Amino acid sequence: MSEARLAPVETASDALLPAEPYIVSIERIGRARYGDLWVGKLAYDIGLPHQTVRRWLAGTGSPTPFDLKCVKLSAMHHIARVIRAVEETP
Repeated sequence: MSEARLAPVETASDALLPAEPYIVSIERIGRARYGDLWVGKLAYDIGLPHQTVRRWLAGTGSPTPFDLKCVKLSAMHHIARVIRAVEETP
């Protein structure tokens, strides 16, 4: 008897996920937001130990789509705070 496999269903939020490996996107966002010492700061902001992000970079683990969404959401909240601060400046 063969097993039936379900086809993955793409949701609207999946359109926000890149085709490249998630860690590449996470590293790009981390470097843009925090500079060269981004790993610990990014990990703290998304509630993970820095060792987890270092494992992703070493290839001994990999981030999930949820991890990438957390990074993107954190970055978007930061952007919104900066824009608000700029707009409030006389």
